[in-house]
Amino acid sequence: MSVIQEIDATDDQAPVLVSVCMIAYRHGQFIADAIDGVLAQNLKGRIELLVSDDVSPDDTREICRRYQSQNPDRIRLLLPESNLGMMPNFLQTLSKCKGRYIALCDGDDYWTDPRKLQKQVDFLEANPDHALCFHKAQILVNGTLTEDHIAEPRFAALGRSSVDILDLGWLSSKQ
Repeated sequence: MSVIQEIDATDDQAPVLVSVCMIAYRHGQFIADAIDGVLAQNLKGRIELLVSDDVSPDDTREICRRYQSQNPDRIRLLLPESNLGMMPNFLQTLSKCKGRYIALCDGDDYWTDPRKLQKQVDFLEANPDHALCFHKAQILVNGTLTEDHIAEPRFAALGRSSVDILDLGWLSSKQ
């Protein structure tokens, strides 16, 4: 079992509304944009960002350390001493989240809407029968933004704005 250093200078007294779970590996060229997108969120409540760098061979870990030292009350770092692999790293990071809600943002993704989390929290608060929500995405490939043509056609085929767990199973079997 790998030893994981946790850097946590957050104030445990204030409740966390949203935990953002971010895993990273070789994301040195992207991680600053990912972290900036989380830090730019306007939310009526406390956000914590958990970043776990899975022993990247590039400068990902150093960038994360710099951001954490500049934002010790908002960023918690998980720094395994040996590579865990994507899924164990994700599950370890997810298990450390303290928020009422959990948002996912990988270290090579970034958010452009500073109200993204507030919109999602508002939706979930207004719809207690829903367990999760998501949104359209754009994909940046070699400097060009494209629409997400992976999930949208599958959901559009259902003809409704909400899906349930059975729909998700149907969608995954149609891939």
